Amino acid sequence: DRMPDAALDTVRKVDTQDEADRLARSLRALPPRQGEAVWLKFHGGLTYRQIAEVMDESVSNVGFLLHTALQDLRRRLSGSPVAPAVEEAS
Repeated sequence: DRMPDAALDTVRKVDTQDEADRLARSLRALPPRQGEAVWLKFHGGLTYRQIAEVMDESVSNVGFLLHTALQDLRRRLSGSPVAPAVEEAS
């Protein structure tokens, strides 16, 4: 009745790959400025102030971009309907 460890590892890899694919698709669906802010924050490890400098934005607008992008990603990854994307207010 128990699944062998190797088979269980394969199932976990598939689940993880499926999740990674969903995340990648969701990230690509973000408006470009939101995607850039998310990339700089989570891949680059930059602070809001550093992101603001790189993107030539205010720190508060960076916060708005990240907040809006993360809300969108949560909806997409949970399977909830996604409202039309909101771009930054420049």
